[in-house]
Amino acid sequence: MARNGHESRRLFDEQFVRCQDHLYTYIASLVPNAQDVGELFQQTSLQLLQNWEKYDAQRPFMPWACAVALNEVRTFARQQRHRDRLLSDALLATISETQFKAAEVIDARLDALGGCVEGLPPAKRALVEKCYSGECSIKDMAASMSLPPQTLYKRLERVRRELYQCIELKQPGEQMP
Repeated sequence: MARNGHESRRLFDEQFVRCQDHLYTYIASLVPNAQDVGELFQQTSLQLLQNWEKYDAQRPFMPWACAVALNEVRTFARQQRHRDRLLSDALLATISETQFKAAEVIDARLDALGGCVEGLPPAKRALVEKCYSGECSIKDMAASMSLPPQTLYKRLERVRRELYQCIELKQPGEQMP
């Protein structure tokens, strides 16, 4: 039983770490002040970690985490109404739903992108990985390949177009809300 509890906590922690950027962005879409966003993110994180046993691992993590965040934002908004710059509960709910749907589409498209990059011929995949690793500039990379930078940009543009088409084939009808 203890082993199962440790495994559950480990899985929870992995999900929590994986969704932190999305969760922060989600909160930022609901609250206009960056300091408030940071405070609400910390409070939401604390709530998630304190209530990790309530998470049902059979369901997606992000909707649960967003629901906790939305509750924190609503509580904060009620406490701060006098500041007059926070949104109503109805508007918060509308923005929250739109943001969450957009995050689902983005996640699906990112998953598709991973598969599309893996499906590229080795030379194209290496080019993409090298160009987007951040280790050197396109100009430096072009010089190391004895190419003018414009030629490398054109090659990348063709590969990006190919990746876009691949994503579109894997995600038909997936549009941002």
